[in-house]
Amino acid sequence: MLAAQGYSVRAAANGQRALESARALPPDLIMLDIRMPGLDGFEVCQELKSHDQTREIPVIFISALDDIQDKVHGFKAGGVDYITKPFQLEEVLARTETHLAMRNRSVGSKRLTAR
Repeated sequence: MLAAQGYSVRAAANGQRALESARALPPDLIMLDIRMPGLDGFEVCQELKSHDQTREIPVIFISALDDIQDKVHGFKAGGVDYITKPFQLEEVLARTETHLAMRNRSVGSKRLTAR
């Protein structure tokens, strides 16, 4: 869906692969399901947020879990947004664009202050 909109997308079959991929080539944004084999999405997010190399990557959870406790758990784990399934393409695109724009402004401001 995102690839069809011109985004470069990498998929991971499980939580451990997602961590390895993010460490090898940090993406601009991560969309993370909660229910995955091995490490769940909450654990993957916490692990990403515990390392300097991946800490600043925004994580959007996408899940069929729509209970408020699941959403709160996602934010406490370090997620910046939470989209429940079933979702609409327009919503996913709007949230993706918003978080990428915020990340780009943040990275740009860090570059300016680092000089």
